[in-house]
Amino acid sequence: MKNKFSLRNAGTLLSLGGSIALAACGGGDEPLGTGSTLGNGANDTVLFSAIAAGHFYGCGILTTGETFCWGKNTLGALGAGSQATADTSLRNLPLQIASDVAMVSVSAGEAHTCSIDPAGEAFCWGSNGLGQLASPVLPCLFFAGCSDVPIKVTGGLKFTWIAPGQLHTCALTPDGEAFCWGVNRSGELGVGAAGSDVCLGTACNATPAAVVGGLVFTSITAGSAHTCALAVDGTAYCWGFNQVGQLGIGSAVADECGITRSPCSNVPLAVSGGLKFSALEAGGLNTCGITNDGRTMCWGNDGLRDSSEVVSVPVEVAGGVAFTSLSVGSGWACGINSASDVYCWGTSPATLGDGTIRNQSATPVLVAGQLKFASVSVGLPHACGVTTGSAAYCWGDNASGALGWGGIGIATVPVMVEVGR
Repeated sequence: MKNKFSLRNAGTLLSLGGSIALAACGGGDEPLGTGSTLGNGANDTVLFSAIAAGHFYGCGILTTGETFCWGKNTLGALGAGSQATADTSLRNLPLQIASDVAMVSVSAGEAHTCSIDPAGEAFCWGSNGLGQLASPVLPCLFFAGCSDVPIKVTGGLKFTWIAPGQLHTCALTPDGEAFCWGVNRSGELGVGAAGSDVCLGTACNATPAAVVGGLVFTSITAGSAHTCALAVDGTAYCWGFNQVGQLGIGSAVADECGITRSPCSNVPLAVSGGLKFSALEAGGLNTCGITNDGRTMCWGNDGLRDSSEVVSVPVEVAGGVAFTSLSVGSGWACGINSASDVYCWGTSPATLGDGTIRNQSATPVLVAGQLKFASVSVGLPHACGVTTGSAAYCWGDNASGALGWGGIGIATVPVMVEVGR
């Protein structure tokens, strides 16, 4: 396929060990690695209201309500139905999902995606072998349990917030009650027991189940096998897998889950330290939050500080950057400050987006491009964001098409998601 790009400043594509990275070249123009971006000028009028980065794919909602997805279509994660029918198909450019329902939010997990419409109805698509879509297990790609089109979450509940994890999903109702469904090997559903159903021989809940404890939450977030939520008083609660301290409860002993009897909690537990948070985000094996006094704290172990270090209580992120919002992935995180700049840190599979092929930093580094962002979402092996001008950009490894720009290789600076090309 012939690719057409509009360079905001002079630059070139360099081959690095078989992959491609964006790098600087040419005269007195500003180098791409220190503040330029790549994009298709014809795409400038396509405006996004939301974006979500999953595992090797991404999805976004246009301001007109249509939802598009791109990247790897593992078990129908793109939701595009017959437009993307092969499990390993790579869609380098966005495809509209097989639904004309206007969505107001979208969230991506490992291989399933969920959205909420204006009426509060939740729809999910993708992998469903362990009940994570909260819908009937239907034969999909390669006859696996999945849906390659959006289907409504069962139970008749209305939601304001939804968070897919690796193999489970959690959501909040308008009154702040938390419900979870999907696999429950490690207590990630927070229902106080193994689960009321059996999915492929594994404890699960195939329909939404209320999280125990009677707590009222304002937000909820899901990691690989743990879940955290923010209570109305700013207290952070976590439950699920706790092998590397991702629940933030210190040395407290909760439950033991699974055949390996791994540390976990089947019920919500308050994060240690008595901190009050304004934002909370769970990643693969770690969790981060922004305190009411503006500090960014993280705990768990997934490369954010030191891959050999387990942190079971909140520890402040070094570097002195104050964030207003966060997104946490598998081993790395990104945050937006009050000036709408994005910084990333940790261990990215590809690049932190600072214009270099550096993929690791214990302190936040500024993402190149001089763009101002309203939101950011960290996936694997990429991150995406929506600018204050409603344009969508991604950076990282595009081997699976996860950047949505039609190119290949590693983008060390943000590149514009291209719709309609």
